[in-house]
Amino acid sequence: MDIGKSLQFAFDDENWLSKLGLGALISLIPILNFAWVGYYLQLMRNVSDKVELPLPQWDEFAEKFTRGLLVTVAGFIYALPGILFLCLPIGIISFPLLFQNSDVQETLAVFTTFGSITLFCCIGLYFLVFSFYFPAVQLHYSHTDEFKSCFEIREILSLITSNLSDYLVAWLVTLAAGVIVGVVVGVIGMFVGWIPCLGQIAVWALSAVAGAWVSVVYAHIFGQIGAKIYSETALSA
Repeated sequence: MDIGKSLQFAFDDENWLSKLGLGALISLIPILNFAWVGYYLQLMRNVSDKVELPLPQWDEFAEKFTRGLLVTVAGFIYALPGILFLCLPIGIISFPLLFQNSDVQETLAVFTTFGSITLFCCIGLYFLVFSFYFPAVQLHYSHTDEFKSCFEIREILSLITSNLSDYLVAWLVTLAAGVIVGVVVGVIGMFVGWIPCLGQIAVWALSAVAGAWVSVVYAHIFGQIGAKIYSETALSA
């Protein structure tokens, strides 16, 4: 796995600023931003297929939009249990208020507070596992273009376990890239964000482009895993 290549890949395209700039703008527009998801899925597929080309063109917009929409719906379905469980702590915390006896309320408050904290930890763990699992869903979908493939658990887990060490590194690199970019943009925002209008626009534009770059890193590094796995599968076939 070439981590440096993933970090540099976007800038190897001489038109990187216009492509990422347009992608950043699209990613900020509700509904339309599904096309950006489809865009980096295309990049993921290109890297998996060992297509040595720069960033994809912004053509076939409808196809990009459809792919992005479908894989986002799949992500929502996977995340739905965690989202539903997020509603439980509110009910748990409110439960002692059903009793008028203050002693009962205090006793129940201790248990409900502990239960809510435990539940929040479980939900956090669920979404952490989700963030580890879902790149494989996107990688598998990028090769099939079939919505049902997002739920082919056996094939998806195979993508993860067949090259677990590289997959783990890719996941950690993308997490680190996101955190570092967030910190850098935040620091820059502290210095220029106070400038009326222009400062806020500059921070907004920088965060959008930086976020688009992180998505390219994400797509490229997991695409490398796909290139290795699918080439090995083809050789063994």
